[in-house]
Amino acid sequence: MIKILVGALVGAILVFGWQSVANTSMHHHDAAYRPVANAESIIGTLSQTLKEEGQYIVPMPDHNATTEEEEKFTENMRGKPWAQIIYHPSWNMNMGSSIFRSFCTAFLCVLIFIWILGRNPGSFSSILLKSIGLGFLTFMFIWYNQNV
Repeated sequence: MIKILVGALVGAILVFGWQSVANTSMHHHDAAYRPVANAESIIGTLSQTLKEEGQYIVPMPDHNATTEEEEKFTENMRGKPWAQIIYHPSWNMNMGSSIFRSFCTAFLCVLIFIWILGRNPGSFSSILLKSIGLGFLTFMFIWYNQNV
């Protein structure tokens, strides 16, 4: 059990280290998050319009719409702009908490991966291929799926 926990701790340090370098030095997410002109105006409009923290798709049909109404909405929206918004009414950045949560997440993910590999994980190349496969599966199912 100690061997598994030490392995998970070392793996978490490697994963967390990679995330830190990718996000701070390599600016890995710069292409995904673009700056906006007139940011103050946009935030002002969002603050006046959105009263609750949450995720929004604009425009979006009513949740109680009939199938016919949804089909009409979809047809009317074809080719028109839309937005996905994650809105927070106040900026509360706590890097200590974020770093702690990120490291704990990395630790748990590596621990789960070690559990998935089991007692006979195979050769180094087998472990490497399983790691890449699981990473690809996770990317496709979680991140890519959100943007389809």
